[in-house]
Formats: sequence, structure tokens, C-alpha cells
Amino acid sequence: LVKNAVAWAKEMPGIVWYEHSEFGERIARDGNIPFYGPGDEAAEGILREDGTRSVVASIRAHGTGRHLHRFSRNLVANPPSDGGAWEQLLGRTHRDGQVADEVTVEVYRHTEEMRDALDKARTLAQYIEGTMGNQQRLRRAGYGW
Repeated sequence: LVKNAVAWAKEMPGIVWYEHSEFGERIARDGNIPFYGPGDEAAEGILREDGTRSVVASIRAHGTGRHLHRFSRNLVANPPSDGGAWEQLLGRTHRDGQVADEVTVEVYRHTEEMRDALDKARTLAQYIEGTMGNQQRLRRAGYGW
């Protein structure tokens, strides 16, 4: 998976989102790709990125409150199971100011656990929409599987 994520990142600019630190650090190290984990320095650094190169970013550290609309391509290497976390994650690049015609998100779903995580998140997103009335990006997405 590390090799696949590195190849994805080298293909064209985008964000490789990770949940597990070791995995994200390995992608960054093996691919010589900028790494943005937790902390103030990383928070400031990722905001300076102009979208012309790929980066590796923590879902937890950069999933909320970041305007990363200069990127339009995403790879979620460790899919969260929380619908709210997905809304925040998708909202980093799919937001006002986005100049790309389309924002793409690819998700690793090669194991039962990863498929279950995304399915659970979609169910939770449906619940959020039904109870709060807030449209959820995860429910509006087109799926290619």
C-alpha cells in the first residue's frame, strides 16, 4: 500500500490522507513527499502549500478548519468510519474557492475492515442528513465501484 500511495502521489499533485502515523510517515519517507502530521508547525505549513505537489496529511490533524482548496485530488489511505469526520475531510478540498471543475477522492477499500468503515460512515452521513437536515458530501458523491 505504501508503494501504491507513493505512485499515486507521484502521478499528479494531491493529498494522501492517513489515520495511522507509521503509515503516513512511511509514505512520506519512501516517496520523499512533504509530511504534515499534528502540531502548529504542520498546520501552518500545509496552509502554505499551493497544490502543485503532493503532500501526506493527517486526517485528525488537518481534517477540520483547513482551507485546502488548492488541491482537488485526494487519496484516503485509512478511511474513517465516522460520517462527520468524512464531511470535514471532504470539505477541506471541496469548498468555496475551489477552482477545479471536479474534486476526486479515491479510497482504499481492499479489506473488509476498510469497506465496513466506509459503509458505516455512509450510514452515519445518512443519519446526520435525516436528523439535522445538513447535506453531507459523502452522500452526494458519485461512486466508481
